Amino acid sequence: MNPMAAGVTGAVIGAGVGAVATKVLSDKKVRDKVFHTVSSVKKKVMDSMKDMEKAAMKQEKEIEHRLRLGKRARKGVK
Repeated sequence: MNPMAAGVTGAVIGAGVGAVATKVLSDKKVRDKVFHTVSSVKKKVMDSMKDMEKAAMKQEKEIEHRLRLGKRARKGVK
């Protein structure tokens, strides 16, 4: 495909998507629904991040504990 034609096609598609998005988001009910959906997704992502952080901290503490136990056991072997 010709790069110039691809560029023009992309610009036309982009303009069309922008026009449709503007028309769709001009309706307050749709805007509110989009806002609530985005807010819900954001909350779920933040909750997942917190859960992963807690799991990582728990794993880090367990590894530190095992290292301390290993050092104690090594001292006892001497």
